[in-house]
Amino acid sequence: MTIRLRLVAALIAYVVASQSIAVDLNHASRSDIERMPGVGVTSAERILQERERAGPFASWDDFQQRVPGFRDRKIEALKKFGVTIASEARDKIDRPPE
Repeated sequence: MTIRLRLVAALIAYVVASQSIAVDLNHASRSDIERMPGVGVTSAERILQERERAGPFASWDDFQQRVPGFRDRKIEALKKFGVTIASEARDKIDRPPE
């Protein structure tokens, strides 16, 4: 019985962990984006089009300004899910010239 309980606990831990894996919005695929909470096919398309048009998102504020339909509540849900905005764009701005 204890082995069965351990297996069930391990399975639950795996499922929970797989649901909140960090995903960088600047590098996420269409399928990654569509799996995010509150994001459907149309929103995923908007995100991908804007990323293609103007490059990586510099911050959540930048994302919110460029992609319509994402209010604070939806942004917080994405953050809790593990979605991030890569610091890559910020690093390019903050780095001193070489």
